[in-house]
Amino acid sequence: MVSFPRIDLTSFVLGFIAASLFWWLIARLRPLIPPLINRIKKFFQDLRERNLEVANQFLQKDTLQRAQRMHLAAALFPLDEILIPPTVLAPPLSALEKHPAAPDSIASQFIPYTPDWPELSANYPVETLTLEEATCGHPLIAVVGVPGSGKSVALAHLASQIVRNEVRGNTLKGISPFYFHIREIEIFEEVSDPLQPVLQFFQNRLPVILRPRFHQFLTDRFNTGRALLLIDGVDELSPEELRLFHQYLNLLRSKYPTLRIILAASPLYLNGLIESGFQVLALSSWGFRQREEFLERWCQAWERWIVPEIQKRGEIQPVPVFLLKNWLRGERGTFTPLEWTLRTWLAFTGEIQSTQIVQILRSFLNRFVQGNITYQILEVIASEFLIRKASALPYQDLEKTIAQITGPRPDELGEIVSETQLKKQKKKRDIILSPSEQVLETLLAEGLLREYPGEQLGFVNPLFAGYLAGGRFTPMDLPQLWAQSQWEFAYQTVRYLTIRHANSIDALTLLSEDDSMLKSNFFRLTRWLPDIPTTVSWRSSLFKQMVQYLQDENLPEGFRARVVAAFVHSGDPSVNRLFKSLFSSPSTVLKRLSLLGAGAWGDASLVPDILPLLADPSEEVRLTACLALSAIPSESAQSAIAETLMHGDEMMRQATAEALAHHPKEGRAVIEQALKVPDLLTRRAAVLALLQFRDDWAKQLAEQVAVEDGQWVVRNVASQVAEVLAQKNPRIPNVLPAPWESPWLIGFAAKKGLGVTPNLPPIDLLVEALRSSSTEDQKAALEYARNYPEAVIQQEVVRLTQSADRAVQDTAFLVLWYWKLWGVSAGN
Repeated sequence: MVSFPRIDLTSFVLGFIAASLFWWLIARLRPLIPPLINRIKKFFQDLRERNLEVANQFLQKDTLQRAQRMHLAAALFPLDEILIPPTVLAPPLSALEKHPAAPDSIASQFIPYTPDWPELSANYPVETLTLEEATCGHPLIAVVGVPGSGKSVALAHLASQIVRNEVRGNTLKGISPFYFHIREIEIFEEVSDPLQPVLQFFQNRLPVILRPRFHQFLTDRFNTGRALLLIDGVDELSPEELRLFHQYLNLLRSKYPTLRIILAASPLYLNGLIESGFQVLALSSWGFRQREEFLERWCQAWERWIVPEIQKRGEIQPVPVFLLKNWLRGERGTFTPLEWTLRTWLAFTGEIQSTQIVQILRSFLNRFVQGNITYQILEVIASEFLIRKASALPYQDLEKTIAQITGPRPDELGEIVSETQLKKQKKKRDIILSPSEQVLETLLAEGLLREYPGEQLGFVNPLFAGYLAGGRFTPMDLPQLWAQSQWEFAYQTVRYLTIRHANSIDALTLLSEDDSMLKSNFFRLTRWLPDIPTTVSWRSSLFKQMVQYLQDENLPEGFRARVVAAFVHSGDPSVNRLFKSLFSSPSTVLKRLSLLGAGAWGDASLVPDILPLLADPSEEVRLTACLALSAIPSESAQSAIAETLMHGDEMMRQATAEALAHHPKEGRAVIEQALKVPDLLTRRAAVLALLQFRDDWAKQLAEQVAVEDGQWVVRNVASQVAEVLAQKNPRIPNVLPAPWESPWLIGFAAKKGLGVTPNLPPIDLLVEALRSSSTEDQKAALEYARNYPEAVIQQEVVRLTQSADRAVQDTAFLVLWYWKLWGVSAGN
């Protein structure tokens, strides 16, 4: 018989009660465990943050100091004193996303998106984004613009905003900006750890005691996705250097996939950056209002900092500021921030000799011709970069090159250098400098050259390098240099070589190998027109070709709009007569394009010829005339705009209200006043104009009108506007989903009875969509087409540049531009 162990009843009862109490307690405490764990984690995270705060503070201080020096006139003022907040052109609405129902702005309907010619829209109420807004939707951004367009300033300004906690959204809250020039990190040699070059650059700027802590800080920020790389100078890299940089970026992003990157890139060539997923955004160009605001800020800074110094020294009394301002305001054409800064600076110092950019550059570079420094030496230095195909060169190599002109070093002449002097070496440079070293040290101190790690030197801007190198080469070198013109240094060298020898070089020969659709070489030549003498024969031929292209009804409207931009950029006085003559054209498209050009040109003498077009039979012409008048800074134009706001038709009132909203000083007050007038259509137009502000002020005002206005039509529009303003700006670009994850492409394939295979290019499906009768499918397919430049897709995209739908046409043309940046010439 089996005997069971004897159970003590008392022990059993006590054990049962204890176990029950234990599990009851666990059950009651269980909901408290996750918050407790989170509190413990937060405690250790806060502890780690406090330990790393010293490193973070140093980074912020260093970033702010460097950012305030990243502009041409850094020797005079910090950046904030003369800053015009930079923006980028907002890309068109994505056809792949659902957007809130809202009326399109008039400007977005009639002013084409031209990132390669942002000058066209500079004076118009087109939508722009700050870099902070752009990063809300996309972690990888390549900011493009011609040299001097303000890419460095844009990155420096964003770095300053983050450091000062001036960002408005949550995307960049708690983000650490790591701001540097690409040549400041040593990535052109093989690296095993992609973080090491970045760490090395910043550690070299730190006190030794902080270096271990900064290493922890940097690693923590990269691992947790709280790092933003702001990389300047990528636009200066040669194609081979750009290839190595692309490899480095791929390595860095494979290890830190959540890393955010904004870089300054060239509008000529991006190598594989588009393939790597970078969103290309073009910097907005400066229009009349930005130039006027810059003049005001410069005058205030000049009177605050410079005039007292001049008076203290008892030097010649400066020219009255108002005379200089009035003289500068008379300039026609388009100007980059660098060109406008040089004009202003040289005018205020009395060094300006001409308004042509070539002469402006010459006057500026005259400052560096002193002592041992001659133009020959500057040209030799610049040409060496082209010969070596490098954006930076070793100090010693440049010193040896200059020594061939200035003479050998003292020790090569047998001069005895004492042991004491040798001990005083700094970065391996002698206290007793040779003439060639004196040249380099002077150019570094004066700011024409910049020093990078490894004793590498580079020019502060490709524009200066190109101008100087252009004086060293001859017309015989033109074909060889043109073959390298994807590189900004080589392109600027060809530009200034051609300008110097304009009478002996037929620049039209450079068009022999032009791509058939974009005519990239043709448009490159048109950018040189402001500095080509009017007596040069090929200049007249180029203008004739521009007129032919503008009047050719078979060309895409986007192409012809770029021709208009080229006319405005030329600054030629005949542009006035050209636009006037085209106002009477029987072609509606030509009328609209000439009106766009007239507004961009901004001459008040055109206003009497534009006013009759406000009554044109074509609504498109009438609306474009409203936009043109709003862009011209004259009293007669503004009076006409005010009259149109009060008595025009519904669409014309909307166009004028949107244009008035963009006035930097009076825009908000004008719209607020328009919301109170008795006229129903004026109030409705003012409500729609609130969409131009996209801030809390506009949202609150729309909500107020939606409740208080006496007409249901206005209240209804105001409710719609308030709803749109409460959502994210739909013009902010987002990451393009993989084709096999795209709801649109999956849905399109399903209609065809097909599927989307993961990890395979959907070429056949995209071709089907591009051939579709639906414009929505065509626009969606075009967004993916930019990543697949196969021949069959190229053929369809080229065909769509002739589409009857203007949005499809513009998008197709934009794809061709992306391919050109990639190095693919479609349509040949």
